[in-house]
Amino acid sequence: MYRSLMILVAIMLIFYAVVPAVSAGSQTWYFTTENASAPIYSGADYNKIMKKGVEGGNTVITLEPGQRVWFFADELAACNVTFPAESWKVAYWIRAVNENESGKVYTRVCYLDSAGSHKRVGFASAIITNATHIEEVVETIRANNFTVPEGGRLAVEVYWGSKPLGNLEIHCNPSYKHASNMTSPLSDPGYPTSPTIEPIPEFTTIAIPIAIV
Repeated sequence: MYRSLMILVAIMLIFYAVVPAVSAGSQTWYFTTENASAPIYSGADYNKIMKKGVEGGNTVITLEPGQRVWFFADELAACNVTFPAESWKVAYWIRAVNENESGKVYTRVCYLDSAGSHKRVGFASAIITNATHIEEVVETIRANNFTVPEGGRLAVEVYWGSKPLGNLEIHCNPSYKHASNMTSPLSDPGYPTSPTIEPIPEFTTIAIPIAIV
């Protein structure tokens, strides 16, 4: 009886020693006007950083018609990080300068590899409804499963259409409002890392002697 109990305990210790970490859950990155370092997207007019868990200041990025800004996660992928097919939340503040504006602003979830090659994995668009005033864009973007390769970056793109009448301001953290941000789904594996199956040596070395008592 005692021997059987010890064997059972040993098996349980080994199981918990090698079981992969649980998914980290959703994470939020906040827009800033801080310039991003390589890798960046050469086709963007602005390459900026979004900081995980840290709100940006009350700063503004101004897009002319047809321009785009990429906001990059502040950490490079430490390994290949795979996201299952799921919905991403992007919520940010804008102000269309022209009083007659009715153009569209496009929001896209993207990533880059370490060489700067890019891919867009999901998008949504919104029509200006309150020109000359600050208004919120809130998008739920469905993305297919994708993998950010090691050394690459997770990103979100804001594109100011092709035929708007005037400039568009993106407000990172306007007064008396929440900060502009992107939030990953609950299935986020823990970017910039990903769970791995690695035994804990001290558990296995302890378990084996117990099993043979």
